[in-house]
Amino acid sequence: MKKLALFLFVTLAFSACKKDDPAITPQNPADVVAGRYKLTSFSLRQGSQTISLPGNGVALDGVANLSKTSQEGYVKLTLAVNNNEFFGEADNIELEVRKTSEAYGLFDGNDQYGDVDGNNIIFSLSGTDDNNQQVALSFVGKK
Repeated sequence: MKKLALFLFVTLAFSACKKDDPAITPQNPADVVAGRYKLTSFSLRQGSQTISLPGNGVALDGVANLSKTSQEGYVKLTLAVNNNEFFGEADNIELEVRKTSEAYGLFDGNDQYGDVDGNNIIFSLSGTDDNNQQVALSFVGKK
């Protein structure tokens, strides 16, 4: 009985110890997500027209670039796909980077448009344009 009690005590002691998390949250989350992401999929829908790449014999050559801004915790998004610039330097698309459960979210106010973990990005944006047409943009990329 003493051996059983000792065994249970030792087992409980080892299972109760919490391992230290080796990942240290950076002071500026933009440091983690900043970089160039090569797109693996891209989709743009405007009204009844849809472009999905790769597809229909058309290859995908695109990049999403997240660069740190002067404002801490923010990144600027530029996006180019098959020699077409969707968001360029002049568009000034700045997104706030916030830590979420396992990754970082890309936010504009309270709206979250993407998730980034420093190696992968998933982005999705939808709404209506000036002509009241539905617009949806989504892409996935890898550093």
